[in-house]
Amino acid sequence: PFWQQAGDMGAAELDWLEEDAGDDMHPRWSGRLGRKVPFRKVMIHPEHPVRLQFVGISVALITVDLLVLPLQFAGFVEDTLGVMIWRWISLGFWLCDMGLNFVTGYHLDSSVEMRPYQVCQHYLRGWFGVDFFIVTVDLALLVSTALAMDGSETSSLSRLTRASKTFRLVRLFGAARLLRIRKLMEMSVKWLDKLMSDKTLALARLVRLVISILVLNHYIACAWFSIADFLNDAGEEMTWVDGEVTPSFLAYVEAFHWSLTQFTPATQNISPRHRYERMFAVAIVLIALITFSTFLGK
Repeated sequence: PFWQQAGDMGAAELDWLEEDAGDDMHPRWSGRLGRKVPFRKVMIHPEHPVRLQFVGISVALITVDLLVLPLQFAGFVEDTLGVMIWRWISLGFWLCDMGLNFVTGYHLDSSVEMRPYQVCQHYLRGWFGVDFFIVTVDLALLVSTALAMDGSETSSLSRLTRASKTFRLVRLFGAARLLRIRKLMEMSVKWLDKLMSDKTLALARLVRLVISILVLNHYIACAWFSIADFLNDAGEEMTWVDGEVTPSFLAYVEAFHWSLTQFTPATQNISPRHRYERMFAVAIVLIALITFSTFLGK
């Protein structure tokens, strides 16, 4: 039926169809076309330029979260004023994105669903719960950190800082937002299949695999440093870090170097000195073996 194609039509085409049908149009068809449905004019096609711009910004923010999250957990990135401003801007964007999802149609088989009720129901049953949970956790973390930065008493500041670290740990569970990467990767594959040649597509997939391995090494490096930091706080002196464990650029480079050597036959002079570090190193070697074999297979 012609109403199944209504989602891909413009306002002029919809008007022409309704005028052509006249008074004989079935109410169900009229509802499908959206003439008698409230808020029809505010609905946005999933490939509308505004929606695509939000998708691009979402990819950038998710990439930043993907890289900064382990750095915050390891203590390399502190909650400075600039970081706080960036996080508030990010939170505002995700709130706007949640509102936009209520008026953005979605692909359904070979057509596009643009009816407001169905679009809202689709989002509520899908990503709304995850988005709401993440935004709530981020808001609680930002408020606690802002209070800590404004605190005047050292004891109050210390308590609020510990609370901020607790919320930061909870934010690891809120990293479910990164599941959107899978959906965005599937969309990018479809675009690459349409716009690029086979050679370019193969090169793009190779680059994506290399970037994935580098991101994995980034997380391993932060975890490797965090273990030494945890042992140092517990009073253990035998760690892979010589001297006091202090987050710095050099410490991250050393941890990242160690992580890379677990995936390649390169040499390095860093070795585990505590039993917890050795257990972690053994686990990483097994992960590296599987990952590198999969990389060569692809």
